[in-house]
Order: sequence, then C-alpha cells, then structure tokens
Amino acid sequence: MLQTAIVLLLAHVLSDFVLQTDWIHENKRSIVVLGLHALIVLVTTVLVAGSLALIPLAIVVASHFLIDHLKSTVLGSSFAAFVIDQSAHVVIIGALAFNFPNMFSDGWWPAFAAANADLFNVETYLSVCVIAAGFITATRAGQFGVALFMDGFAVTSNESPTLERGGAAIGVLERALVFIFVLAGRPEAIGFLIAAKSVLRFNVSKNDRAASEYVIIGTLASFAWGLLAALATQAALNAL
Repeated sequence: MLQTAIVLLLAHVLSDFVLQTDWIHENKRSIVVLGLHALIVLVTTVLVAGSLALIPLAIVVASHFLIDHLKSTVLGSSFAAFVIDQSAHVVIIGALAFNFPNMFSDGWWPAFAAANADLFNVETYLSVCVIAAGFITATRAGQFGVALFMDGFAVTSNESPTLERGGAAIGVLERALVFIFVLAGRPEAIGFLIAAKSVLRFNVSKNDRAASEYVIIGTLASFAWGLLAALATQAALNAL
C-alpha cells in the first residue's frame, strides 16, 4: 500500500509541478489543453509506477481531469483553491493505494529487479521516489503555494528594483536547503540560514514596516513549507 502511494504521489507532483508548463496552466479552461495535461499524468504514472493496471490508471486520469477542471472553472486561483485542489489529489492517491495496494508490486519494476538484482533494487528505487517527491513538494510546489499565500498580504509602499523572479528563486533555494539540512540530520543549520537571510534583507526593509512584515511572513511561510515537506519525507523513508 505504501509503495503504491509513493509512486502515485511522485507521478502526481512530477505532472503538476515539473512537467506542467506555464502555457498548460494558463489554458486549462480549454478541454483540449486539460486533456493534454491528463495525458501527461497518464504517461508519467505508467512510467513511475511501472504498471498498466487499467482500473487504477483510469481513476487517476479521470479524477485528475475532473479536479483540475473544477479548480479552473469554479475555484479559481487562490491559496484556498490550491489547498483544496492538492488535497483532493492526495485523497484520491490514498484511496487508490488502499484499494489497489499491489499496483506497484505487481508491476514491471519489481519484476525487473528480480531478474536484474545486480542492476536494480526496489527499495532504492522507492527511496529515490520518496526523496524526489518530497524535494519537488518543498521547492516547486512550495513556490506556488507560498506565492498564493502571500497574495493575501498587500505591500503598498514603493519597493526598490529587484531581479525578475528573484524572490521566487530565493524561496526555492531556501526550501531546498531546509529540505537537505533535515534529511542530512542537521536541522540546526536552518537557524543559521534564517539568520543569514534576516541580515541580508535588513537594510531593505528596516525603514518600511509593511515591507518588514511582508518579508517576515513570507520567510516563515517558506521555511515552514520546506520543513513540513522534509519531515514528511523523513517519516516516509523511515516507514519503508
């Protein structure tokens, strides 16, 4: 059951946060574009899970199509919509893992490992899947989640010029470092990372209370996201 959940989750985050282009995201109201995204979900799931099981694959694709259609046409783009959308996908993944626990074990990856024990190991593959899913969740998913969360906080003061997408890049890098520190068994290094960022941003925001509060909220949200993703990944690795 856990094995199936892991590979389905990795296929999901790859499809939604790595393989989904800006063009697909912005044109999901089109049934054709949404169908293209569903096709990417199907291919990714088949490859990662190593399975051609018809019923669970059909459920994965149909549910993903329906959930994304409802989000783009009803829920819109907000942090709440993002949470509802991703929670719905995770619930479907959990239900599939519960009802089709052998989807992964009956697939071709375990069979390939049995025939090529010196080249491929199932436990290693699953560990890589867990780490990859956690890393993508911490970095790319966090990029969208934190950005949508921060949309609720408006800064009306004039800001100095910044690099294009500089804030997004900083957020991705800091969550990646948080993720690495936790999995490496060095969570105390996160404190130094927070201190370093605080010092670097101090001169920018020290005379602007709104900007200061915005930076503090954004930093805490970003670090919390990365930390939760890392802890969940660590727990999954321990459960394997």
